[in-house]
Amino acid sequence: MSQVEQDMLPAMRHLEDRARKLYVEDIQLDEHEFVKMLLLDGCFIIEFLRKFQYKDYGDDDPIFQYGHIQSHLLDDLMVFENQIPFFIIDSLFDMININTGDKINSLIWPLLQNCIFPVKDLPEVPETQHHLLGIVHDLQCSSFAKRLSHIDSMEMENINSAIELQEAGIAFEKSERHSFFYIEFKSKAMIIPVWEISDSTESLFRNMIAYEYYLTGSPQRYVTDYVFFMHCLVHFPEDAKLLRRSGIISNFLGADEMVYRVINQLGKNNIISEKFYSNIFDIVNRH
Repeated sequence: MSQVEQDMLPAMRHLEDRARKLYVEDIQLDEHEFVKMLLLDGCFIIEFLRKFQYKDYGDDDPIFQYGHIQSHLLDDLMVFENQIPFFIIDSLFDMININTGDKINSLIWPLLQNCIFPVKDLPEVPETQHHLLGIVHDLQCSSFAKRLSHIDSMEMENINSAIELQEAGIAFEKSERHSFFYIEFKSKAMIIPVWEISDSTESLFRNMIAYEYYLTGSPQRYVTDYVFFMHCLVHFPEDAKLLRRSGIISNFLGADEMVYRVINQLGKNNIISEKFYSNIFDIVNRH
C-alpha cells in the first residue's frame, strides 16, 4: 500500500459503519481488513476509470496494453455482486482530486459508453444512488421514465412472434429515437430502437435486471420489461433474423441462433412491472 493510500486510511475508518450497513450479509472481515478492502477497491476503480477516460497510461501498462482486459474490467464493474458503496468512491475521488477541480461524473463516462446505449452528453451523477451499477441504471432509464409517467396499466394478452406478426401484415422498423426503451406501433409498423447484442450483453442485462429486483418502492422495471418484450418477439432464430434484417438487432455474436439464445435466456422467469408495454400489446392484438 502506498503512502498516499496510508494517509487515506483514517478517513475510511470514519466511513466503516456507514458502509457495513449497506451490505445485506454480514461482512466477515475485521475493521482493518474491511477498511483496507474499501480503500484498495475504491482507489483501483478510480485509477482504472481515470486512465480509461483520459488515456493516461504507458505502452507497458499491465492492463491497458491488452484491450480484452479493459473490456472485462468494465463488465466486472457492472456486476451486481461487485459493487462497493458509491460514497466511498466519491470520498476518495475528492481526496485524490483536491487540487484538480475534476468532477465525479467524468469518472462515470467510460461506464456509460460501454452500456445499453451510449450517452452523448456527460450527465450529472444522481446523489441518492448507492453504487455504480445503480447510477448507470438510473442514467440509462431516466429519460424514458418521464415518457411513461402518463401511461396507465392494463390487462395484458401476449403477442405473437416477429415472423407471425409479419405474416399478419405488421412491419418492423428501426427507431431513430435516443431512448433505448421507447417502442411504438403506428401505421401497421412496430418501431423499435437498435439493440446491439455482443459478448457482454447477457452479463450487463442480467445485472441490470438483478438490480431492478433489488429496488424497493419502484413501480417500473425498465430493463426487465424491455427484455421480456423482445423475448415475446423472438421465439426462434428466424425471428432474430427478421429483426436483424429490419435494422433493429445489430448482431456482434455471429449467427442469428446465438442472438436467439441470448434473448431466450434473458427473458426467462422475469416478473414484469405494472406499467409494462401492455398498451403496445393491446394495439398489436387488436390489429
